This record gives sequence, C-alpha cells and structure tokens, in this order.
Amino acid sequence: MPKQKHLTGKIFTQRIERNHLTLRTRIKRLARKTICFSRSVEIHEN
Repeated sequence: MPKQKHLTGKIFTQRIERNHLTLRTRIKRLARKTICFSRSVEIHEN
C-alpha cells in the first residue's frame, strides 16, 4: 500500500470499527439472532 494511502490514527480506527459494527448488525438481522433481529418481513424476503 502506498504511503500516501496508508492512513493511521484514532479517527481512522474509529471509522473502520464503526463500519465493522454496522456490518455485523446487518448480518445479525438477516440471521435472526436473539440479540439483534428484524421483525420486518421485507428484510428477509430479499
């Protein structure tokens, strides 16, 4: 990875971790886990 694109720092880590949390939450909703599930039928039809 080029040095110009390799960004480090707390703000970048927080942004990446937030994206990971959002992704995990969406996966949980599709898998209907107890801790995070969706009651909407539309979520499960697609």
